[in-house]
Amino acid sequence: MSTTTTTASSASKSNNGPVYRIPPYHYIHVLDQNTNVTRLEIGPKTFIKQDNETVTVGPEKMITVPYVFDRFFVSTI
Repeated sequence: MSTTTTTASSASKSNNGPVYRIPPYHYIHVLDQNTNVTRLEIGPKTFIKQDNETVTVGPEKMITVPYVFDRFFVSTI
């Protein structure tokens, strides 16, 4: 008996149904085929796809910047 483990991200990638569970710090791109506009849906969220929508990318993990790296110092000399 073998067991396989999948993460929330990889389990949602194979999801072709109308319900997408977007984990925290993840996002998906949704294309509205009526208006040809792509929008970003940000998790945590349970996203229900409409008939005129296509999920083009995702769920993908966001890039997070650590707290220390958002500061920089300029020498005044």
